[in-house]
Order: sequence, then C-alpha cells, then structure tokens
Amino acid sequence: MTGTGWETVVGIPAAAAGGTLADSLLRDPLLSQAAVAVPGGRLLSTTLLNVLITDDGRIFAGMVQPDRLQAAASAAP
Repeated sequence: MTGTGWETVVGIPAAAAGGTLADSLLRDPLLSQAAVAVPGGRLLSTTLLNVLITDDGRIFAGMVQPDRLQAAASAAP
C-alpha cells in the first residue's frame, strides 16, 4: 500500500493473487473489452476506481488517476 487517504494505492503481487487472477480478469470477454491497453499492462477505469493489471500479473487499484497507478507499479519491486 502506498499513499494515504484518497491517494492510497493498493498493490497485489502476482504470487499473492494466485498467479491467475489477472489472467482470469482479462479472459472475461466483458472485462477484456473494458480494459484499455496502457504501457506496462491494461487499465480498467471507472469514475470511482481505477485498476491497473500489469503485464507481469500484479494488480494496482485506487481512487487515483491512472498515471498514479502506473507510477506505483514502476516503483514496486
């Protein structure tokens, strides 16, 4: 977890997500259509929450702008 309050970003490592959560999310036809390709992964965006699923299976979510999620993904090991 990084940030505080409304700026909090939650990161889930690929191993903690069971290794297949990201794959399952992107295999769902509706979610695949909703997920937009961005550098380093795919982004699911709503007015309340953004979720970044990285190419290596990590998941980052928060009520922040997509570039904040991408920054958190770049900074995370």
